[in-house]
Amino acid sequence: MNQRLLGFLVICLLVASTSCFGKIVAQCNNPKGFGYYPYMGLVPEKSEDGIHAGWNEDAISDGIFQLNMIDEKNFDILFVDATKQIVSSVADGGVVIKNSSGEDSATFLVIYPMKTIEIYTFVKNKNGKFEYMHVTSRSGDEVPIIKTSLMRGDCQTIDFSEIK
Repeated sequence: MNQRLLGFLVICLLVASTSCFGKIVAQCNNPKGFGYYPYMGLVPEKSEDGIHAGWNEDAISDGIFQLNMIDEKNFDILFVDATKQIVSSVADGGVVIKNSSGEDSATFLVIYPMKTIEIYTFVKNKNGKFEYMHVTSRSGDEVPIIKTSLMRGDCQTIDFSEIK
């Protein structure tokens, strides 16, 4: 299956999942940035063609993220994982907490107990474009690769009026 068709099918599934996971508030994709990997666990000290200890460029190829509002106080973040499956943060054991919101920005914390903390910040910048930043810190005995990363991606839509 070619990448374009796969991307289209994933988007269709995300849209179809709205009835199960609430109203779509933000749709974002293609995060890129940097990650730091300590020299421990499965991470090699050096590598020519993969991750290695230290700073690495990081990206989620064809990554799609969607912020959904379940009700006035509850949110979920859906994403397409490395296996191209749609995953609900809440269904995967995460707790999604709205930290702050304003006219042109909102920040959510996602906690996966004993594993990972993620921070998602959604913004409308001065030229009217939507984007988001995604911070991940992953550690613990259940995590084979410990890392901290910061990535940024584009958003097609963000409805800040729904977040307040």
